[in-house]
Amino acid sequence: MPLRDDFEREYDNDSETLVSGVSITAEDDDTEKALKLAHIGMYIRKTAEREKRKVIAKQHNLIAGKQRQSAYKRKFGKEERELRAKYKVLARLLDAEDYEKLVASLKKEKQLKQRIKELTRYRKSGITLLDECAEYELLRQEQERNQKDGDHNTQNSEGAGGWSIAI
Repeated sequence: MPLRDDFEREYDNDSETLVSGVSITAEDDDTEKALKLAHIGMYIRKTAEREKRKVIAKQHNLIAGKQRQSAYKRKFGKEERELRAKYKVLARLLDAEDYEKLVASLKKEKQLKQRIKELTRYRKSGITLLDECAEYELLRQEQERNQKDGDHNTQNSEGAGGWSIAI
């Protein structure tokens, strides 16, 4: 049961079959005893590997406990989902906290790059003060709306003989 600090399906789930039929009796000769002991040794190694994998899964928060399930249920934006998918490979190497820090840092980097592009666009337009940026954006948006309206009017009027009438 997974909620009892266990897994539904263990690593190498069939390893118990190695020792399920093993019984050492007094009538067994040395080779039979050695063979049976080898089976027991293989079983012990497999269970040790199973425990090692459980510890790693717990250390890296790979077990979907109630907190992890609720964290995955929340929705991320399209950009963040793409970012997480791109760096999902690193989730295997980092623990959950470090992975979340990495994703947050990458998001911040992307935001900063966008802001730098925006500021360089302002600089190329001759804007040197941040106060002028808001006014510039308002004028730019108004100009884009006017261009859309102009395109929309010419598209509608082209159906009537190609004449455009501005009102």
